[in-house]
Amino acid sequence: MGTEAVSASFNVTLQEAPDNVTIAPQSVPGLAAGASTTLTFSWNTTASSIGNHTLTASHDFTDENAANNQASTTVTVNSPSTLIHVGNLDGTPLSNGNTWSATVEITVDDANHDPVNGATVTGRWRVNNLNASQCITGDLGGNGTCIVLVPSLKRGTRFVTFTVTNVTMPGQTYDPSANQDPDGDSNGTSITVRRP
Repeated sequence: MGTEAVSASFNVTLQEAPDNVTIAPQSVPGLAAGASTTLTFSWNTTASSIGNHTLTASHDFTDENAANNQASTTVTVNSPSTLIHVGNLDGTPLSNGNTWSATVEITVDDANHDPVNGATVTGRWRVNNLNASQCITGDLGGNGTCIVLVPSLKRGTRFVTFTVTNVTMPGQTYDPSANQDPDGDSNGTSITVRRP
């Protein structure tokens, strides 16, 4: 905001440091004495370094006081979220004559609810003191999914429950509080499969 009118147009440029990105200038068609304007710049941070960045706005209009022709602010670019969670559990029973089996398909998602391959899912079946089961998402070609199986269940077993106990992946952190199941057949952590 100045004390004199600016009738000529001028450009305002935004410069970023330390990555030295220049954001395309925008034109201001002039300003009346004492007037101000607001410009909005879009800055794509996809390739930006993590940490503090200084954004400096400057204009190219020549005036008597060059010292006030720019202003700076500092912003922080954070790393993408490293949290993962169970995005879905689906159980399927299969009859095998005198016995039956149960499979559970687990989907692991990132914080944006996109499927994640390469995550190791560990869980436990609540039947016959069965040891933990484990699978790795994407191993069988599924996008962010893997399958665990409990076979040869006696017909007298009416149901089995599978509970996810951990999800691990290098560079990622499992957030069990974010577990979900969009179709509502589980709570995202445990699912019950009933005898067919």
